[in-house]
Amino acid sequence: MSESETSKKQLKSAQSMLSNLRKQTVFEEGEKGCVEPDMKLLCRNVEKAVSASLPGRRTMNKAAALMKAIESSMLFNGECEVMLQEVKRLHIRNVFKEWKVLKAYDCSSIGAF
Repeated sequence: MSESETSKKQLKSAQSMLSNLRKQTVFEEGEKGCVEPDMKLLCRNVEKAVSASLPGRRTMNKAAALMKAIESSMLFNGECEVMLQEVKRLHIRNVFKEWKVLKAYDCSSIGAF
């Protein structure tokens, strides 16, 4: 093989590798001009990783293992735990809004509330 043929093959393999990487990493332009990864791709990759590490387990058990890893502060230097606590707090505030508690009190039978 001549040098030109070898360099053409190397160029072709580099181009195919680059196109494969572009297909795997899909980015979309954010509102403020920053680049954010596609969340569907991220979720699929997390699901694949959990499925590969826990083969043959039910989806509920895989989700429980993922939540335990998030709560243990071992992922993303503990930032997941902070975000999870914030989501829990917002959910509790949403469930126990004043008007919802008042409606439950008004609509419940005597002594049930």
